[in-house]
Amino acid sequence: MHAFVTARPPSVTENSDTLFVTPKTSITIDQVRTIQHFLSRKPINSPCNTVVIFEAHLLTVPAQNALLKSLEEPPANAQIYLVTSQPDQLLFTVVSRCQVSNENTSVPTDLDLPQKYLQLTTPQERLQFFDTQAFTKQEALEFLHNLEHSLHQQISRGEYPKNTKIYEYLHTARKYLNANCNTKLVLDNITFS
Repeated sequence: MHAFVTARPPSVTENSDTLFVTPKTSITIDQVRTIQHFLSRKPINSPCNTVVIFEAHLLTVPAQNALLKSLEEPPANAQIYLVTSQPDQLLFTVVSRCQVSNENTSVPTDLDLPQKYLQLTTPQERLQFFDTQAFTKQEALEFLHNLEHSLHQQISRGEYPKNTKIYEYLHTARKYLNANCNTKLVLDNITFS
């Protein structure tokens, strides 16, 4: 069995050996049981059974633990794709049993915004930056993803001081945004962190 964490869906054709899981609000343990049942059967038209879980970060913790069993004791002839733009929302034990597919990772479109933000030096300038943007929740999540990507590149090139606290602040900000906290307050909080 092969398991992947990717930000972009794989090109998998829909057939009787493919199961697509698209959550409305969350992915429950019952849905994971359906996945396990699907993977336990022999493929009919393909060499393997393939499961694509969209918005994988919406897996509940019990569902992730149930999926972990399939990842640890994989059925033969199976592929599982966890499609998410927020892999940090998954349990570390789940991610550690998957291959992270960077080749399909889509870097969100406006990479200039994080660069502009990182060039600002004072908290006042950064607060004004957020005032001019008026991000929606989804745009703010995308901005944080881009900001983390830009920071990672700058840190790896030695252009920005190595500080793991930055990643903790970004992770906390994403958690607050996903809990429907006020977008502007969450982003302003990053400025002071």
